[in-house]
Amino acid sequence: MIWLFIILVIFIIYVEALPLYKTGAFNELIVFGIFLFLGLYLAMAQVYHAPFYSVLSECANRLAYP
Repeated sequence: MIWLFIILVIFIIYVEALPLYKTGAFNELIVFGIFLFLGLYLAMAQVYHAPFYSVLSECANRLAYP
């Protein structure tokens, strides 16, 4: 199952990042990498039920209860 996930991630990188690299869009490539790794982290935390820190829930709690 994990191999299928790894193959999918490699395919996404090949389809999305390679044209960005070929056109010289390095800023967009950095943004793509940040969102890709953030998405991978959140997906793995969801699948393996790992605890992760949610910044948005902390901000919501501070706004709701000052």
